[in-house]
Amino acid sequence: MKNFLLRHFLKKNKRFKKIYNKEICYIFGNGSSIKYINLDDFLNHKSISINFMNLHKDFGNLNICGHVIPEPFFFFDYFKHPYTNKFHENILGKLFKNKIKEYPNIDIFTSISNMFFAPTKNTNYFHHFGERLPNKDICDLDYKFSFMAGGLHAAIGIAIYFGFSKAILVGCDYLYTPKRFGHFYSTKSTSSEVDKTNPYQDLLRNAQELIDLEILSIDGSSSEWLRSIDYNSISSKKPVYKENFELVDSYTLEELHRAYEAKLLFQKVKF
Repeated sequence: MKNFLLRHFLKKNKRFKKIYNKEICYIFGNGSSIKYINLDDFLNHKSISINFMNLHKDFGNLNICGHVIPEPFFFFDYFKHPYTNKFHENILGKLFKNKIKEYPNIDIFTSISNMFFAPTKNTNYFHHFGERLPNKDICDLDYKFSFMAGGLHAAIGIAIYFGFSKAILVGCDYLYTPKRFGHFYSTKSTSSEVDKTNPYQDLLRNAQELIDLEILSIDGSSSEWLRSIDYNSISSKKPVYKENFELVDSYTLEELHRAYEAKLLFQKVKF
């Protein structure tokens, strides 16, 4: 009975099936390479954004067709902290709900566990029905959606369901070789010359049978797993570095700092 009700509820997602058939999109991650780019340069295609990207000051300049926050129970007001085993205020959930409300016309996609705490009327849901590993044959927003292991998984899965023929990954720095760690909203970024493993091997193998994937390079960086394209092929401007406080407003940084102190974030956001 439970699965029947969920399936009935998810059927309304059929309106997104191949809505952008054969088009190209951008998928925006949260990596520190975002600090070098101007979002105004990416208006020629639709964009799918992931997690923290809606905290960027210029988020509203993008042509967003979907913002993805797959984390289950993310929008609840309180949560059980894994370290203290006590219930705590959900600082990030409240912050994100408030930020999302600034863009009421953007479609949000999240776990069906968040259905009673929808940030806006344009919140849409997905569920895996036990299919937790990315599978090219199980990519239906209106039923089983196996691309839920993280933000990049969900964004690529949604791009496939939307019918995009190609997605250019922006700010997905963990797919560079060597990997880069850090976010546009944090103070520092690092790279690893040693760790060249690919945690997204299964995702990329499944997805690339259904959609062409490329990664944007800011400074000549490349990926062993994806074809890279240079920023200068998109923009006539040279990349210019900006600090996180130039990209995120002061109130949001204060809330992120509170989350950092509560051990909900693991990268510093204040100098």
